[in-house]
Amino acid sequence: MIRKGIIVTKDGMRLLGGPGSGNFGHGGIPGERGGSSSGGGGVSSGVLSGVSKGFAKLHADASIEHGMVLGADGGVKLKITGDAQKLMIPKDADVSGTHLIHNHPNERYPGLSPDDINTAITRNMGSITATGTNGDFIRIDMPDGGWPNIGKGDIKAAFDSTFDSIGGKTVNFKSGDNEALSKFTSDLSKKSMDKLGLKYTYE
Repeated sequence: MIRKGIIVTKDGMRLLGGPGSGNFGHGGIPGERGGSSSGGGGVSSGVLSGVSKGFAKLHADASIEHGMVLGADGGVKLKITGDAQKLMIPKDADVSGTHLIHNHPNERYPGLSPDDINTAITRNMGSITATGTNGDFIRIDMPDGGWPNIGKGDIKAAFDSTFDSIGGKTVNFKSGDNEALSKFTSDLSKKSMDKLGLKYTYE
């Protein structure tokens, strides 16, 4: 089914190109004329948001993680299947400048994990997005000047200190209240990225 420049297929979706739509290195909106690109280039922020919403709906009831990597031209470059806890991008896959969208099973309010953030930086990705079961998504884009010099230790330290500052030690992680725990981990992610100076989009 074609809808606003997106073909939604049984197993995922891919983007359609159009004049001035990201072809030949021009950062437009696939399927539309013009449009501005995200910091990573190629695919616009608006298109990434639309695709992320569709991806979230497609995998809302999934029990494992699924991932889709979009190239700079908006086409699907790679599809990945993980397990209930993680998703691994193949080490030999060239994902520099690409855009990963993946779901977090049983997580109503999505948040980016330290591993998600570290992967975006170390693999020099254009953006990385996590989707929740409620249809929301959270994304960080490569800044215009490239990713800052932030290491895995810096990311862990930011999450650890934020965990303490927002009362993590008082949270009962065995309560079974998935909605409350999901809200806490999403807030932890956002405040940690604030501490790291990384701008995010949550919709």
